[in-house]
Amino acid sequence: MKKEKEIEFTIRLKGKQAKYLSDFVDQGYYATKSEVIRAGILELAHKHKVEEEKPSKEEVILVNKAIAREMEKIKSGKKKTYTEEEFYKLNPDLLD
Repeated sequence: MKKEKEIEFTIRLKGKQAKYLSDFVDQGYYATKSEVIRAGILELAHKHKVEEEKPSKEEVILVNKAIAREMEKIKSGKKKTYTEEEFYKLNPDLLD
């Protein structure tokens, strides 16, 4: 199996960039600031259509981690789920 290229670097952020980075972690969207950076790079690659058709190993790992965190919130009662009917009652503007 081909080993993926890895780089390590230090980044300095301030203002909105620093706030957004911290907010994503504090609000539980990502476990670490590094995950936020990696997800952002993947999103830029997608936006500029430079990524491969097949998701990268890193992308699959990030998605699986996010799903596991959300499922844990649901199981613990911290996040409510809705039936399709309930969802559209709360969001009638989304109906066609």
